[in-house]
Amino acid sequence: MSSISESDSSFQAIKKRRMSSRSSISRKSGSAQRISIVSRMSSPEDQIMTATAMGDTSLKNEGRDSLFQRTDNLYERYTISNLKEIPKNITDQDSFRYLIDEENFTMADLCKPNLPIGEISDNFERAREAAKAKQDKRKKQRELRARAREQFKPLGELNKEEAQIMLEKRKKAAEEILNADIPEYDQKAHSAIQLKMNPDGTFIVDEESTVVDRHKNASMENAHKERMDDNPFENLFNSATYGRQQYTDPWTADELIKFYKALSMWGTDFNLISQMFPYRTRRQIKAKFVNEERKRPYMVELALRSKLPPDFDQYCLEIRKELNTLEDFNHKLQQLQKEHEDHLKQIEVSKQSAKEEDLKMQKAKELDSKDKKTSGGFRQGELNAYRKTEVVLGTIDDLKKREWKWQK
Repeated sequence: MSSISESDSSFQAIKKRRMSSRSSISRKSGSAQRISIVSRMSSPEDQIMTATAMGDTSLKNEGRDSLFQRTDNLYERYTISNLKEIPKNITDQDSFRYLIDEENFTMADLCKPNLPIGEISDNFERAREAAKAKQDKRKKQRELRARAREQFKPLGELNKEEAQIMLEKRKKAAEEILNADIPEYDQKAHSAIQLKMNPDGTFIVDEESTVVDRHKNASMENAHKERMDDNPFENLFNSATYGRQQYTDPWTADELIKFYKALSMWGTDFNLISQMFPYRTRRQIKAKFVNEERKRPYMVELALRSKLPPDFDQYCLEIRKELNTLEDFNHKLQQLQKEHEDHLKQIEVSKQSAKEEDLKMQKAKELDSKDKKTSGGFRQGELNAYRKTEVVLGTIDDLKKREWKWQK
């Protein structure tokens, strides 16, 4: 404000207004709470009206120009020499405006995984779509694990229908590939050297046949295949793609207490302990035991040594199932043994009946063969049967006599 001339009345008025607002903010009234006073922002029209009232034309022109948006800064470009000069929260639409100073920008900074500058390519959009799809899939799996925990069921039962549908789709696609008609392509016929005739009648080698277009041959070989335009960033494969490891939800305090109680009651029988956590696999239970043994070995040793008495009623309540007694188990075992013995008896009876039928068939065949031998064989018996119905019209001698008479 010191650089502004004191004769300019318009700026003097603005100065007084600002000073009055500062004094009102710093004013205190006893022990009352401080209240901040903010002056109302004047619109461009108000500035124009005050300027015209005070006779200033320069401020009027400035306010009038501010009504229209200036687009010069939308096309400006900036050169970045290091990472510290990159501003934060750069939008994707403005990333192309920032260029790299090749002389000062180091290779180490250039190899950073996330540089929010540069032109946006199709791969960037595809990678962002793949990342979004991956996040949605993780969210879905998280919700599925939470639902399995609430319903106290294994994760495979909730995902059984989807897995069955995916398996059917894969089988159908495999059958279509196996049953597809693949046309035969003779690559040797297309790659053989051809001859052509000159106007004078001599044969020469065709130069076009000596050049092999591999791209054309590959397109002809794969002409029957269907082109799939999939996102290459969606299904990325690494060393853990075909592994058996699964994501494990963090253990809560209640689950950890239940795990130590089960460990003290049943020992290292992870099959029994895994029944208490149906939403976790036996592999995850054992991994938790190994992890606890490495982090807190004294707690694991104390749990294993202080053996709690087994309580089957409490165990049935925790696993939400009913276990039968030993008498029921023995009774079912006796029933199964009895059914097995009855089944073996039925097999023996069926074998005896089959042997008797085979003997009867063999005896019948022997009787038929004896009858055929006594009657002169099968061919002679047929001839005798045919001769019984024969009607004799004449002999060859009679025909010869008739021909001899006609010749005379």
